[in-house]
Amino acid sequence: MDGSDDLPEDFGDRISIRSKMPSKQLDQEGVLLEKLDRKNERSGYLSTVTARKNEIDALLSNEENISLVKKKLPGFLAALEAFKEAHLAYSSNL
Repeated sequence: MDGSDDLPEDFGDRISIRSKMPSKQLDQEGVLLEKLDRKNERSGYLSTVTARKNEIDALLSNEENISLVKKKLPGFLAALEAFKEAHLAYSSNL
């Protein structure tokens, strides 16, 4: 007996029981990318709001277009609500 009988034969192949920590640098990059995605999403909603507002503004120049304005107003309000939600999501991540 040489004293090594107590050790398993594959002792040279150590398995670490300590879990690896995630890279903080990668996490920061992920956070920045998520902020950028939310900012881009917010910008898209704002673009829709602006386009619908401009349509309604153009129609308001003539009193005969009041029925068209009434038809387009719900679409504008829905776009405004979607922008509001995207803005709140974006600002909560700042």
